[in-house]
Amino acid sequence: MEKELSPVLKDFYLTGGFIFLFLGIMGVMIPIMPGTIFLILATTCFLKSSESLAEYMMSNKYFGKTIRDFFETRSLPLKVKVLSSTMMFFPSIIYAMVFVDSWIQRITLILSISIATIYILS
Repeated sequence: MEKELSPVLKDFYLTGGFIFLFLGIMGVMIPIMPGTIFLILATTCFLKSSESLAEYMMSNKYFGKTIRDFFETRSLPLKVKVLSSTMMFFPSIIYAMVFVDSWIQRITLILSISIATIYILS
């Protein structure tokens, strides 16, 4: 049996859900920022604070299927992995090559984004 959360904790999860929702929407619009993971985190927070908001997230026509699939299988479809990795990897490489002056910073950024891309695809 699940224990009822205190009102303060429910408000905390609700606030976190809206913050993650905002970050997820920004991630959809900004190629270098992953949006799907933030939408999944928002849904997780809404599951603890507002079932109606969680249901809305899972039934959304644009990203609801991906969120539902994640909660059922605990993984993202390959198409989502490839798209998010591509949208994150290539703009980061371009940024590193155009705007970063230091070779050490370039290598660090490219290495970091490469590790993140490998992790997402695995």
